[in-house]
Amino acid sequence: MMDMDTLSKFIEDMMEFKPENDDKIRELKHMSYSWGALSGAFLGPFLFGLFMKKASRAACWTSFITGVGISVAHMLLFSLNIEAFSGIRQAVIDLNCPLNLLSPINAGAFAMIVSLIIVPIVSSFTKAPEKKIVDNAFSSLATK
Repeated sequence: MMDMDTLSKFIEDMMEFKPENDDKIRELKHMSYSWGALSGAFLGPFLFGLFMKKASRAACWTSFITGVGISVAHMLLFSLNIEAFSGIRQAVIDLNCPLNLLSPINAGAFAMIVSLIIVPIVSSFTKAPEKKIVDNAFSSLATK
């Protein structure tokens, strides 16, 4: 069993994406990107699909593309160490932002927030689903 000091040190190491910790957190980075892409793509469509009868197909697709796009762009810019993007990476480091912008965890959180914003906005400008389909989907919620 892990004591609190060991657990605290482990969490600190996981949150600090530094080169000397790379062997320890490589798997965490991969999981962060995959879950960030998934949650960023599906959170908005899932929640608004449950609670908003006018969530459109176009809004869902826009959210899917945006969520995955944010995660892939973050990975290309900051995690794959591509020489062409080293200036961007260094500029972000030089910002000294209290929020670690290089962290894939934060990229996933940003993708989720964007997803929650995109779905209602795109739905307001695109064609809503047919009333028959929506009524059928929400029929179990009707009072009897």
